[in-house]
Amino acid sequence: MSSLQDNMAQSGSQPPTPARAGLLRSASLLSFVRLAGGGLLFANQILLAGWMGAEAFGVFSFAWACVAVLAVVAGLGLPATSVRFIAQYLVQGADASRALTGLLRWARRVTLGASLVLAAASILLVRAFFGDSPYALATQLALLAVPVMAWMHLE
Repeated sequence: MSSLQDNMAQSGSQPPTPARAGLLRSASLLSFVRLAGGGLLFANQILLAGWMGAEAFGVFSFAWACVAVLAVVAGLGLPATSVRFIAQYLVQGADASRALTGLLRWARRVTLGASLVLAAASILLVRAFFGDSPYALATQLALLAVPVMAWMHLE
């Protein structure tokens, strides 16, 4: 017997099943993709900072930070809530397919509506309070991305 099998026999654990091995491979791939995406994002930020200069990059970063925060708020907690209900509906099987479809349709509509209202209100607030600031135009343009980001968080 190999030392791995000896250790498993002594601890009472079972050898990995094909399902566990597939899950482990999928989790590893997902971790690698996320890590690579983070690295690319970091490299992109460094390149943008060098290309844009300190002041312009500051405006850019401020605008995208506002978008990121507002996109989470516009989701109204539906991304996390939907996961719970989707899991419950999947366990129930075919009987819950209409409920699942209804939940997804409702969550998309509410998220889209809330994000559009929040983006429009934010654009008006930026116009009212920042007026001639160099941040105003960049922030207003970036706020147009709030519905897209909120939708991405939902999906």
